Amino acid sequence: MSRGLAYSRGPKAIALAPALAMVCVMLCFTKGAATPCDPETVGVDTSRSQGVIAVVRGSAAGQTFTTSDTLIRSITVWRWRDEDTTAAPMKLWITGTYEDGLPDLNNIILSGPALVAFGDGVHHVKIQYVFDPPLALPGPGKYAFYIQIQPDCSFPYIVGLLAATTDDYPGGGAVGAYGNKCDFGGRASYVDPLWDLAFDVESCRTHLTPVRRQSWGALKAIYR
Repeated sequence: MSRGLAYSRGPKAIALAPALAMVCVMLCFTKGAATPCDPETVGVDTSRSQGVIAVVRGSAAGQTFTTSDTLIRSITVWRWRDEDTTAAPMKLWITGTYEDGLPDLNNIILSGPALVAFGDGVHHVKIQYVFDPPLALPGPGKYAFYIQIQPDCSFPYIVGLLAATTDDYPGGGAVGAYGNKCDFGGRASYVDPLWDLAFDVESCRTHLTPVRRQSWGALKAIYR
């Protein structure tokens, strides 16, 4: 296993699976009034989680995802409920990907701020980054987001992100990033071809729904 990123499965991890009410911590990037959005969501529900992916000492864990839209309204992950007092700042990154789907850590689209969250020890912690106005991606396609502990990777913080182990999301997979010291970069790899984070990426629909062409005679028959 690569250093700095760990994952867990088995009886102990399976105990994480039941869906529970969540403690929610939300970070919003706002400018003025809320922007109208026709939402569309991709992701993996927390009820499918059977393990955790642990982020430690400056490494980063994340997920590749595919979107047909270009405006991202929110990205959500869930932290393991037992980490109720972990004061680890969690920074969000978004990157592009190579043709093979692996994240391109040199193509950074967002270097977001760090978020600190605390739980109650009973419920999983919902960590949601909300963008208003929505974050604009370069175009439709595959991207990656990462969560990285900041700013001191020498401090022994551990963040366990809920994950599914049964390849529930065909549009991507769980990924890790291993850089030097606290820098984001270095190399990226898939954690396991069957693993996905429990996550939601909510976008605003920007693509048009195709309209089937109709003859004038057919239209007259419909609206007569």
